[in-house]
Order: sequence, then C-alpha cells, then structure tokens
Amino acid sequence: MKKVLATLALSASSLAMAAGVYDGIYSNQNIANEYLSVHTSGSRMIVTEYTAATSNGTVYFSSPIGTVRPPAVPVWQLFSGTLVGSTVSLTGQYPFNACDVGLTVNFTTTGLTLSFTGAVNNTIGNSTGVSCSSLPSLVGTQSYLKIF
Repeated sequence: MKKVLATLALSASSLAMAAGVYDGIYSNQNIANEYLSVHTSGSRMIVTEYTAATSNGTVYFSSPIGTVRPPAVPVWQLFSGTLVGSTVSLTGQYPFNACDVGLTVNFTTTGLTLSFTGAVNNTIGNSTGVSCSSLPSLVGTQSYLKIF
C-alpha cells in the first residue's frame, strides 16, 4: 500500500509541476526591473508583467504598521491568449488597466519579442484622459531574455 501511495504522490506532483516549453521568467532587455512570467496549459497561456512604477510621493498605502509612501510602486498586468506554434495572441488591460489591449508574443530560442497590436480606452482610460490608441507606436517591439 505504501508503494502505491508513494507512486500516486510522485505522479501527482509531476503533473502539478509540469511546465510548457515557453514557461518561465523573461527579463526586458530595454527596461530595468521589468519581467514577464509565462505559464501554459495546453494551448492556453497567461503572461504576467511585473514592473515598478516610479512614484512622485503622493501615492501612499495604509497598513497595520502605518502609512507607507514608497518611491516606486510594484505593479503587475495580466494577459491571456492562445498559443499557436511559437506565437501567442494575448488580450488584457494595460497600463494600470486604463486600456484594453491586444499583443503578439513571438518566442525565440533565447527569449521573446512582444508587440502591441492595438489599444483602446476603456472606462478607466476615458475617465483619466489617456490616449490608448498611441500605445502601440510609443512602446514599439520589446525584447525579453529568458532568465529562468
């Protein structure tokens, strides 16, 4: 019985730890401290961007230990889509959820390239007056190196 339980436990842990060929952490080659975390399940993929936005000192957070005014605020954005070959088309919201965006990610042997395919204002974008339509030309194509 112990052998059966051990076999089941090992099998379950390997299934839970299974990773796709593109899964990992990628570092932006042009922007310091910007990373993408890539996760696949079959042909479905989620990509999370982690970065730190500079604060002008007016942003503060209240916590049980007091108020904190950080010089930079860690932020993340989540995108999802379908992987076809080495390319994934993603949708999500960016930056700070102000724009509904489309992105194309092309995986290479050492990393990936990311390009915005479109961006439109949503309710947050409209209320803050940002111009989401200019985002693709402002950001251009970004290159990331796989580091994990």
